[in-house]
Amino acid sequence: MRISLLNIEKIVRNSLVILLIIISFSAFSQYKENASDYRNPLGKILIKTSFRLPKLTSNSFLKENSDAIADVSLGLNYKFYKKFYLGVGYRYSNFQISDKKLRSNPSEQLNADIHQHGIYGELSYFLDLGELFTLETNIQGGENKIFVTSNPCSIMGLKGTSKKGLFYSPNLILYLKGEENLSFNFTIGYTITNNNFTPEDVYKTEFTN
Repeated sequence: MRISLLNIEKIVRNSLVILLIIISFSAFSQYKENASDYRNPLGKILIKTSFRLPKLTSNSFLKENSDAIADVSLGLNYKFYKKFYLGVGYRYSNFQISDKKLRSNPSEQLNADIHQHGIYGELSYFLDLGELFTLETNIQGGENKIFVTSNPCSIMGLKGTSKKGLFYSPNLILYLKGEENLSFNFTIGYTITNNNFTPEDVYKTEFTN
């Protein structure tokens, strides 16, 4: 029964991501048809994507013993008042536990991957800084899920461990406006969550290195 519920949850999550991508492409097509100023990418509907390299600050074990792989997101936003936007999006981040940094013996290696999936709502405000730049401030908040795969899980015949929590993330984004309704950006943000990686996620009582 547990495996069945996990499969159903995976199907629902993947379906939501596919639906968001389809809606995004449809909205992007509509936006291109309605856009009149190629130097102003702020239309009624915005499709935002980002790729960031996450940096851990609060979890001391992960900060010292993991490698940050990626933090990517895809969002759909709608202007509801002047330069204010409401949106929804999907966010994924990945970390790997470094057995080298842990100095693990071959028989004790974790080979652990940490996957974080998040569905969020977003409130954004845009400020024009001339013809070339736009500044965005936003706050994201929603539910995230941590899914951890590791050698101890495999030994026990499990695909991994999972748990859910909540998160919110304030962000500051500087856009360089471009042609063809596109722009490039520099992003800095901070994420706060009550869902964190612990030794129990890989069936350990504590970590030693």
